[in-house]
Amino acid sequence: LTSTMRPRSGYRRRRGCARPFNLRTQGGGPADGRAYAATIDADAILGRLLRTAHGVLDTLDALVSDTISPDHADRRADEAATSSLLRDGFGVWSEESGPTNWDREVRVVVDPLDGTTNLARGIPHMATSLWACDGDGGIAAVVAFFPTRRVFHAVRGGGAYEGGRRLEV
Repeated sequence: LTSTMRPRSGYRRRRGCARPFNLRTQGGGPADGRAYAATIDADAILGRLLRTAHGVLDTLDALVSDTISPDHADRRADEAATSSLLRDGFGVWSEESGPTNWDREVRVVVDPLDGTTNLARGIPHMATSLWACDGDGGIAAVVAFFPTRRVFHAVRGGGAYEGGRRLEV
């Protein structure tokens, strides 16, 4: 991880938020002492989420050029997202199809087509939202807007970005 992606020193646990954890710099495991699999790599998970989001955007590109119902677009976007995430070994909870393999160590909550009402009204403002988590909380998140393809992402302990630009509060 780059220096900008390391957890801030002095980070305090807040209500419902797990402390950011970096396997490469901190070693060990979560606070409760469970064995922590070294396979959890926030950057790799973020890469998979980004690939999935772009795949869904490609699916939406193809669908919007056709005249389709919003329900059909929802189902197709859901198929594109869940099949990609399941292939990568994640548990998935989709707004459209519910939970699948939710017992996996890393799980992803996905809204493959956020803005179905906009689509139904011919307003092209929609997004794909993905959030990966484990027993310690959020690992990475991606929101990809259609049709502009603006992509926002965040990684545990690494801040939030639009494309390659770090976002400031």
